[in-house]
Amino acid sequence: MDGTNDPREPDGGPFGRPLFDSPTARALSRVGVVDVGSNSVRLVVFDGAARSPAYFYNEKIMCGLGAGMSESGRLNPTGRKRALEALKRFKMLAEGMDTGPLVLVATAAVREASDGAEFCADIERETGLKLWVIDGREEARLSAQGVLLGWPGSYGLVCDIGGSSMELAEINGVSLPTVESWVRRGCPVVQRGGRGRAWQFNTAEVRNWREDDIRAESSQATHATKDELVLRKLAAETE
Repeated sequence: MDGTNDPREPDGGPFGRPLFDSPTARALSRVGVVDVGSNSVRLVVFDGAARSPAYFYNEKIMCGLGAGMSESGRLNPTGRKRALEALKRFKMLAEGMDTGPLVLVATAAVREASDGAEFCADIERETGLKLWVIDGREEARLSAQGVLLGWPGSYGLVCDIGGSSMELAEINGVSLPTVESWVRRGCPVVQRGGRGRAWQFNTAEVRNWREDDIRAESSQATHATKDELVLRKLAAETE
């Protein structure tokens, strides 16, 4: 099942390009997304296409698509019926809320089940909705992106614990002024950002440079006066 609706396929899928890169999309007052998971099917409607929009509507229906799958290798029959009915309901709600086309995403249960493709075909035939099945790597990336959209500059390990799988993603979110400051001080960079281009870094090289940089700062700090340390702290906070 993996890759059947992979966003890296030629048509790009909903995640191979910015979701809201057109004036029409940006003009939407509400945006609807459905997460078809191993335990539940969830609809979230957001107020507009913003970086971190407010929730307008949030409903979760426990369907149990992945129940018993470890033994059968197939989606739970009752869960399939519940999920189909849930998606029919969500489609009607979305139309009533004028969300525009819903974006449906399925994760571990559907991608690993032997009848996952059949389930996707049933959904599209019964509702007209296309169900995008993402692989584990994309699931981890989207989880990390969600954290960064809500908390820009976050860093650490993002853990997405689902009903049938767990994804880990390391994030090293820093502000643009901090990135520029690091590069000025010698941080290795693959491609400089600006004018529509994204900054690109080799994570391992940045980590090694940052460790050396911190050691150097610590060494200097042992010889600094109290006033100098205060000034350094203020300078770091304003970067």
